[in-house]
Amino acid sequence: MAETLNIASMATKISNQIFSMFMWQKRGPTDHNWNCVKKGEHGKETHPTDVVFFYDEPYRDVRTYFQTDLKSYQSGSIVRSKLEAAIRSLAEQISCAEVSEEYQKKYTHDHRTCEIIGMLFVYNHDDGYDREFSGVLKHLKLEALDIPRDRRIFVLGPMEIRWLHNVSHDIQWLRGSSEDDKLPGAEHCSYFYPQGDRGIQVLGSGRCAAILEVLTGPWIILRYRDEGSRHNGYIIYYRDDDASVDDFLYFIDYMRRYGMLADNDKIRIRYIENGAATASTFQSAQQQYAELVAKSLTDPDSLAAAVRKIVIEPVNSIATKFTDMQIGMEYAR
Repeated sequence: MAETLNIASMATKISNQIFSMFMWQKRGPTDHNWNCVKKGEHGKETHPTDVVFFYDEPYRDVRTYFQTDLKSYQSGSIVRSKLEAAIRSLAEQISCAEVSEEYQKKYTHDHRTCEIIGMLFVYNHDDGYDREFSGVLKHLKLEALDIPRDRRIFVLGPMEIRWLHNVSHDIQWLRGSSEDDKLPGAEHCSYFYPQGDRGIQVLGSGRCAAILEVLTGPWIILRYRDEGSRHNGYIIYYRDDDASVDDFLYFIDYMRRYGMLADNDKIRIRYIENGAATASTFQSAQQQYAELVAKSLTDPDSLAAAVRKIVIEPVNSIATKFTDMQIGMEYAR
């Protein structure tokens, strides 16, 4: 029984560690049941909430809440039937949460426009899952889900969680570094959303969380501004270790278009090192982009210099998986 509880606690612990680094916040009671208001349709008395995370959307005046189902599975237990059942249950939870006064009082803020989204967090606690998780999702049978119109359910699988765990671990490591260019504290950081990319960035220069669409995208950009020490710059986590020169040329141009190269800020691209190609491929793109700038602009020197100053480096350490014994010892303290 204790081992089962420890395994279940792994997803809780790792989700807290991950999302706190991405400036998500928690709202309301955890591991809590609330009354179903559609008993005739759902055939149950209550719905569970493991945890509700929230953040403010950068391009809309909306606060997004994640009704989250935390799963901790060994590799052989990540099967279609379990995923289908969890997603169907999440859909019913969202359907009820939309109209439940009890849920909204406990988990949302009445002064903000809210959007409730479902998130299934599938953590592989034995780190042995090596299949293509997206292929499993494609074969799920999810007809006639009871989910409100325009509402969504996200599924974070083992590989995405492993990636996000490593990124969050690296951010924590950089903040504790003794180097001169250590990352400042969270109060001096914000995730980067360019003006004009999807609309006007409504949060302005305030601290922005990394929204889920960013966390599941090709890169995560953390901007830091420490006026006291003039220690400004960007940390970019680049996910694709098979990126081509053209991929990096596109990304460098993205940085130029949205002003990241204009203020002489330090830019560091960090990646999980799975091979030797990533750094050399990026350096080839740097050289090509600088040459293109020299041919196309009348005053290319400053931009070319900014491109050449971009640093690419592997993360210093990889986050390790938890064990049920480790979790049990921590909870026994």
